[in-house]
Amino acid sequence: MSPTTSEADRLAGNPETAGDGEPPVRRMLLIDDHPLVADGLQALVETLEPAAMLLWAGTFEDGFDILEREPGITLVLLDLKLPGLGGYCALDRFRARRPATPVVVLSGSVDRALILGSLERGARGFIPKTANREETARALQRVAGGEIYVPAETMNRDPARPDELPGPPADGLEEAAARAGAAIGRMTHRQREVLRLLVQGRTNRLIADELGLSDNTVKIHVSAVLRAIGATNRAQAVFIASRAGIVV
Repeated sequence: MSPTTSEADRLAGNPETAGDGEPPVRRMLLIDDHPLVADGLQALVETLEPAAMLLWAGTFEDGFDILEREPGITLVLLDLKLPGLGGYCALDRFRARRPATPVVVLSGSVDRALILGSLERGARGFIPKTANREETARALQRVAGGEIYVPAETMNRDPARPDELPGPPADGLEEAAARAGAAIGRMTHRQREVLRLLVQGRTNRLIADELGLSDNTVKIHVSAVLRAIGATNRAQAVFIASRAGIVV
């Protein structure tokens, strides 16, 4: 059942901004049909930033109505399994209607193809619903800071590709990100362009079209970029580059 306006207002709290000379209240919109998820995120948001507000809608259309009605929403958290309209359709429609509003996908799945598909469609991050409070808080803070957030533990071997070499554990990825700045500085201009498009979730075909390159040339550049930053697959490259400050 969709939440009522009063339910959304209850989660939103006082819509006014802070006092004179203070920054405006940060507003976020959650589009998810599970009230418990909304309650949990509301408590977390208040812990991170007491003045912040989380508005809630249970369907895509209700969420878009709130977005149109309420000014100053800085971030949208979108469940991919919505009643009536779910999966990539919800994300695609949202990005088409509000391309300037950053979206973070919430999902009960941590499938790597789903993560990369979400990033390719313009999501600024991906938070599993299994994430604990610390990881969720870290994700929200990093996206608010302009990064793209992807969960580290999903960035290793793809179970659909058993021949792929496993990547480093999560702490190893963080170390690779710390070293990536220097490696990126040594890249050619073209390699940095390829990395930027990788971070945006582009496929090799889309990178080739955008840069006017052949598929084989793109593959060569992608391999060189992954090797340079210490990634063994594209998902790790997104994680490392976003940690290193490559934002889109």
